[in-house]
Amino acid sequence: MIRLNNRKELLVFILAALACIAVSSWSASIISHDALAYALPTLESSNEDTVSSSDIPTFSNNRTDPSDIIDDSSVKNITCYIDISDATGLVEVGFSYKFTTTDWSDWGVWRGDLPPGTYTFKATVPKNVWIDHVGQRLYHRWYAINKLGNRGDSPEYTGPVIVDDDVDPPLISDFYIEDESGDITVEATEKFRFHVELSDPSGVYLAEVHYDMDGELASDYITLPLNQIGDDKYATDYIGPFDGGKVIARVYAVDNDTDRPNDSSAGYSDTQQFIIYQVIIDRWVTTDDRCDVGSVQTISFHAKWAHNNSDIALGTIYVNGTGYVTNETGWVNFDVAYNTVGKRLWTVTSVSCHGITAYKQVTDNPQIIWDRIRILAGGVSDPRCDVGTKQTIWFTAEYEYDGVDFTNAEGILYINGTAGSWDPANGRWYITYSSQVVAKCTFVVDYVSDEIYGLSLINDLAGAQNIIWDRLVITLSLADDRIDVGTTMNWTFSAIYEYDGEPAVDYTLVYLNDTTTKLTVGKWTFSTEHISETQFNLSAFTSNSITCIWDRIKIFEGGVSAKLCDIGTNQTVWVRAVYEYDNALFDSSKGTIFMNGTVMSWSSSRNRWEYYCTSETVAELSFVVTSIVDSTYGLTAIDDMSGIKTIAWTALKVEDLILDRDIVYEGENITFCVKVVWAHNGSAVIGGLVSINGTHFGVTNSSGWAMITFRLDVCGSFNYIACAERDFTGAVTVCIKTISHSVMVKIPGDINGDGKVDIKDIAIVAAAFGSYPGHAKWNSSADLNYDEKIDIRDIAIAATNFGRVC
Repeated sequence: MIRLNNRKELLVFILAALACIAVSSWSASIISHDALAYALPTLESSNEDTVSSSDIPTFSNNRTDPSDIIDDSSVKNITCYIDISDATGLVEVGFSYKFTTTDWSDWGVWRGDLPPGTYTFKATVPKNVWIDHVGQRLYHRWYAINKLGNRGDSPEYTGPVIVDDDVDPPLISDFYIEDESGDITVEATEKFRFHVELSDPSGVYLAEVHYDMDGELASDYITLPLNQIGDDKYATDYIGPFDGGKVIARVYAVDNDTDRPNDSSAGYSDTQQFIIYQVIIDRWVTTDDRCDVGSVQTISFHAKWAHNNSDIALGTIYVNGTGYVTNETGWVNFDVAYNTVGKRLWTVTSVSCHGITAYKQVTDNPQIIWDRIRILAGGVSDPRCDVGTKQTIWFTAEYEYDGVDFTNAEGILYINGTAGSWDPANGRWYITYSSQVVAKCTFVVDYVSDEIYGLSLINDLAGAQNIIWDRLVITLSLADDRIDVGTTMNWTFSAIYEYDGEPAVDYTLVYLNDTTTKLTVGKWTFSTEHISETQFNLSAFTSNSITCIWDRIKIFEGGVSAKLCDIGTNQTVWVRAVYEYDNALFDSSKGTIFMNGTVMSWSSSRNRWEYYCTSETVAELSFVVTSIVDSTYGLTAIDDMSGIKTIAWTALKVEDLILDRDIVYEGENITFCVKVVWAHNGSAVIGGLVSINGTHFGVTNSSGWAMITFRLDVCGSFNYIACAERDFTGAVTVCIKTISHSVMVKIPGDINGDGKVDIKDIAIVAAAFGSYPGHAKWNSSADLNYDEKIDIRDIAIAATNFGRVC
């Protein structure tokens, strides 16, 4: 039995009992709604010691249990404590709470009558409330009302964070595949299984492997359950064997966390790629599939990895039991040759590539036939005949390996280097041949062009076939093979019987193929067109050709050192010449050129003929090639394409000088127009340089006029001389005539021209003040700024220079 010592203890006990009843009733009524239910505060303890006087209640010693963190696996409630002090006593205490993402709950209220003192209140938030706010923090606040009716509010207090003590899915590690011997290198001939390590504080609820061999894990992947085979070790059942390739796989695992509904965590491992090793023999190459007996052929097989199609380097491929090592591109190559006709076959029998022996051949096996063309028989239409008559030589042929006829459907058979024609009626190859020389001709099958198999080797059983021809031999001769255009060629001939070498000139007439006189430059070839032989009435002959060139010297280029030049200067007239037929240079090693009847000089540095001349007077002279001496071919004909050349020894003349005005004011521009002409013919000088007093320059236009403008800044009377400095080439620099002109430069405001600005000039401006062109008082001399009116600006110009004297 509880004994109460005084009325105060009785009151506190009654209030605590009522509060506990209220809290129990409230706790039982909390349900999982979005809005938070209120929590009633209860009196925990009291201290009636004297407290400081204050108008409102005060709060201290805030605390929670737990204080900072509470795991979602905890079974505890969260209890909030506060000390409230008041000097008058308390009649009402309120409590409210919230979580990080919620609003404040409604106030839970305690009401009673407590004397002055400090009281500890508590409020409890049960687990079935805070469990729905994992990952958030609890906050709470209080208020109190004293007996004076004054209300005090606490600050917002921070409670514990509600944490999930198992938020991560199972830890997945050491994921690999292994064959039945435990080897992690799996070949296409072996079964294998998936192996992985899984760990989680809550244990593993479900684990499986998703895999596929099509390069991705889409909806069509295959699922295998993982079975626990040891501490944290899991494995699937063995599967396979599979063809070589890539296995794409991942692990899916779910933990056994059941602290609250849907509290378990699931996760995937990274997708991994595992390799099922297998060597693929995917292609082969032979240099030929049907070849000449004895020829060396290369057989090549290619190996690649099944999982990534990459070439296998430094692997061993066994072909017909013999091992060959692949190069860096995955090929093995070996040479073979056979000296007999027949067919041979090669097969991959095994592989050993970096420890992998599983292989798959996805191509057929190569084979090669060694063969040749066999010539069975041959013959001719006539073993001895006239020169020039056509004769037939024939042969029959077949493939020696299978006895198939070698016809025009298979290729071409060549007789003495000539492609034979196929005679389907007689089943043989033939050529027709007409010899133009007396000779015994031997015919053999020298090679074949096999368009089916490319064979070239021959087995000739027929041997050589022979024919003899005879004819007349004509030899043409020429006395001179390069002559002047328009002259006649001088030629002769000789004749023999070619078969026995006897002379035939007394019985033979020769007729050429062309006329022997030509009027144009060119090269003509002459041959025997036909003969008339009276002893044997032969018409067959052979004849050489003779060539004659009709030519002349072509002066293709010429010029002068300067068409215009100063009197007394030395000038050069030059030409370049070639033989017109072949454009070969005609230089001093070939002969001499005469200009105006005088020998020209050869300049080896310029590759041209030169003629040197001068004139001491103004003159325009003409120059022409008059003759040549050709020491090489004796030609005399000339074609002078450069024509007549002229040089003018001349000078410059200033013909006219015009000024825009001869009286100007200081600071104004003046323009001189100068016309310059040539001394030898009076024509305008174009592009010539003209000067005024040697300091101001201009260039003449297409009419020979130059315009020179410059500023005059000093008053006084000056004389200006116009002079031509040079022509546009700089070859002519002598000016034999100049023109001068004087110019008066006045001080601005010196209207009357007396060399000073004084009251007289001011008076002239004043007299015309306000006038303009056409006005009765207009005086253009008083318009000092040239704006066609007399105003204060003109007065200002005169006034500015007032008192100046030039």
